Amino acid sequence: MSYSKKNTKKKIFFVLNTNVMFGAELVNLEIINSLRDKYDFYWVSQSGDVDSFLIDSNIKHIKISNLTVRELKRVVKQYRPDILHATDYRATVICALAGGGIPIIAHVHNNSPWLKRICPYAIVFGAAAWRSEYVLAVSDSIEREYVFSRLLHKKIKTIGNPVSHRRIRLYLKDDAEIKKKYDICCVARLVKQKNPERFLRILKRLKKSNPRIRAVWVGEGEMTEQICWLAEDMDLKDNIKFVGYKKNPYKIMSQSKIFVLTSSWEGYGLAAYEALALGLPCVVSKVGGLPEIVTNECGKTCESEQDFVVEIKRLLKNEKYYKTKASAAKYRACLLEEQNSTIDMVDECYGDIVSQRLHA
Repeated sequence: MSYSKKNTKKKIFFVLNTNVMFGAELVNLEIINSLRDKYDFYWVSQSGDVDSFLIDSNIKHIKISNLTVRELKRVVKQYRPDILHATDYRATVICALAGGGIPIIAHVHNNSPWLKRICPYAIVFGAAAWRSEYVLAVSDSIEREYVFSRLLHKKIKTIGNPVSHRRIRLYLKDDAEIKKKYDICCVARLVKQKNPERFLRILKRLKKSNPRIRAVWVGEGEMTEQICWLAEDMDLKDNIKFVGYKKNPYKIMSQSKIFVLTSSWEGYGLAAYEALALGLPCVVSKVGGLPEIVTNECGKTCESEQDFVVEIKRLLKNEKYYKTKASAAKYRACLLEEQNSTIDMVDECYGDIVSQRLHA
């Protein structure tokens, strides 16, 4: 479908405040790969772990020293994008201040605690969101809990996240059965949001009845050193392995029996979906979009540490119970993929913006 008489693709800039490739960034990658025949995409971020992913996917990377108003103004002036797709709260604010009238899409992946109360962060984001054409939320909880959501109700669209078995299969080339090395795993950044201290407390309680329990955490962050020291202080150094950031986390996930996510807050929870696709029962916090992904058939959403401990113990001790939920996990992942319409909804937003500009 063409949007101009010259049959040229419109330039869409994904503007990021990160230089890694985790859940939100993988969503961006999926959108770009799905719509690249219709639009000309650019990735605007600092250089880092993301570089190799962008090279592999042949995505144009505009490298910046830091995401600031001044730096983005320079990029906008030099490249003249048609749409700025801001992929977090800070990026939305920077785009609103530096965009110079270019249409903005605010894409919110994270249901941060400050959204729920009147505070400077909520006010500043609200002003930037008002300047945006659309506010895309990955779960209903974001629209439901944002203190100013009623002022933005005409702009907010809950779109979920694009879910794809294809990407996981590409990283797991060997279809042979993989030996289970770990009892539980977590794939997440080591940051406050993911509550790794809670994960360690749960592991400590599980160790009392199973001294040889094995856990693995894939990911790193500002709390890496602190959590590694805490694990040692809790006498868990022989029970948990911190393997850091992995470009391909799926092999380690497939070597695990159960996926556990102890987040204090979440947006969508893409890692939980990926775990389901690998046949892992998921035991996760009852926050954000996680209850929309994990059901009692394929895992459990938990409100207390006791809930986590009871469910994990049962999965590890009762083989029939485990196999039933593992089978249901794959079915749930397939169902989520079939029901997902994220790409179509993002495409519709792009099309509406371009159409409005042409007829302005």
